[in-house]
Amino acid sequence: MVDVFDQINALDPAYPDPEGLLALARAELAAVEQERAVAALYNQGIRHMQTEEWSKAREYFEEIQRLEPGYQDTERLLSQARQEEERKNRLDELEAEAHRLHQDREWQGVVDVFDQIKALDPTYPDPEGLLTSARGALDQERRMATLYDQGVRHLNAEEWSEALEYFEEVQRLEPGHRETERLLSQVRQVLAKPPSVEVPDLTGKTASQANKTLEHRGLKLGDQNETPSDAIPAGKISGQDPAARTKVEQDRSVSITVSSGPRKARVPNISDKSIRHARRILSNAGLIMGSSQTQESDKRAGTIISTDPAAGSEVDVGTSVTPIVSGGVNGGNQGPKTPYWIVVAMILFGALALGGGVASFAFLSSDMPFKDDFSSTSSGWLREEYESGAVSDYANGGYRLYLPKRSTHLLALAPPPVEPEDTIVEVDATITGASTAETSYWGVVCRGDLEGNYYGMGINNDGRAYITKITNGNFAELTSGSNDAISNGSEPNHIRGECVGSNLTLFVNDQKILEADDADYDSGSVGLFVAKGGTGRYSDTDVSFDNFAVSKP
Repeated sequence: MVDVFDQINALDPAYPDPEGLLALARAELAAVEQERAVAALYNQGIRHMQTEEWSKAREYFEEIQRLEPGYQDTERLLSQARQEEERKNRLDELEAEAHRLHQDREWQGVVDVFDQIKALDPTYPDPEGLLTSARGALDQERRMATLYDQGVRHLNAEEWSEALEYFEEVQRLEPGHRETERLLSQVRQVLAKPPSVEVPDLTGKTASQANKTLEHRGLKLGDQNETPSDAIPAGKISGQDPAARTKVEQDRSVSITVSSGPRKARVPNISDKSIRHARRILSNAGLIMGSSQTQESDKRAGTIISTDPAAGSEVDVGTSVTPIVSGGVNGGNQGPKTPYWIVVAMILFGALALGGGVASFAFLSSDMPFKDDFSSTSSGWLREEYESGAVSDYANGGYRLYLPKRSTHLLALAPPPVEPEDTIVEVDATITGASTAETSYWGVVCRGDLEGNYYGMGINNDGRAYITKITNGNFAELTSGSNDAISNGSEPNHIRGECVGSNLTLFVNDQKILEADDADYDSGSVGLFVAKGGTGRYSDTDVSFDNFAVSKP
């Protein structure tokens, strides 16, 4: 029809079209052309859907919706194309993330990203093998960690050959893994050294027996010194250096200290003293008061007039000394006044009342000043492990007092015997084990005896200081207080106690901390102590003492 009207208009351009036939024909033609265009767009969208070109498919279906909304199933296909395009974009992002993590050698991250990819598309390809590579690297890391940990375990157990084997394998598989290079060097250095052996315990052996024992271990007998010992018979070994069970290299010399027999003590002059005071003096001298005897004398009845053995006599420590007591004029010999068993019972009761035990039965000599840095294990302090688990012994170049939580008190009195009235006692003390700060404290002792009577001046691990009086093992606090001069934790503290007349003064790290006044004890021994008190939960207390010194004020 349009063609016919083209011919009419060619013959008569002004020819009328009253019925509008040309306009209707042209409208119908435009509609047909649009239908064809939409169909072509639809077919293109379907093709791109089939090739999974989601972005292009979305564009075609969006154009169809603009031209002819609702055309066939365009709305459904457009929604599907958009979803697939979004999923593809997310997959592309995850793949890019996997590439980055792989380059950074973050293997677990690669595996985690591929888990997300597979959740979106189980058939998603991995042409570069990123997932396979990451899993292999993770397996290698786990194997390396196992080998490394085994090497460290053998190193800590000092199983050097086994540790060497594991660290060498780690170094072969992955040079520079963690601290392998340093640990491998350490193990090789140890293996290059001569083999080490454990020093045997020579206590109680003769020098000849010790020599054979040492030769059997590949060791040599070193210097031989002699010192008195109350516990070890004469001619037998009472000490050694290095200590028993110490690991040393073969061919090392071991020095020994041989006992010359019991220590000697000089009988003190206890004339004109009361029995109670005399018992303390003899105890401080390391002697035992025996049964008293009476003798006619012009001195007041009950006063000691002499002893057997006589004052000034040299005897073994632990010897029983019989006090001769005045019976007054015509008093005659009235027989024993203080039975021996009562004296022994009183001493034992005093020792047991201390909980942990008395660590030494001998005290400081009359030569002052006196110093002991505990470098020699034969300087005379007691070496004992008690049934309660408490320990008094030399350790790591110092003197150790260890008090388990079930014990309340451990006292160590210094060797050998004397009874200084006024004295200065000082020591360096370091807490080396667990301590409940509010219940444990430690320090120096003055005017002490074996019955559990003394003054204690010390500190705890919570910055507090104490001056206490102990009577038959029972504690009485004279004064206490906190001070910033006291170092907490594992830092050492220099503790100095001054006992002058009735005045008791405590210094910590050269700063005066506390002062008290008490006149009950006028003389006695010096030493060290660890104790517990208060109501807090008890714990083990382990203190190392060093540089013990005694001097006159």
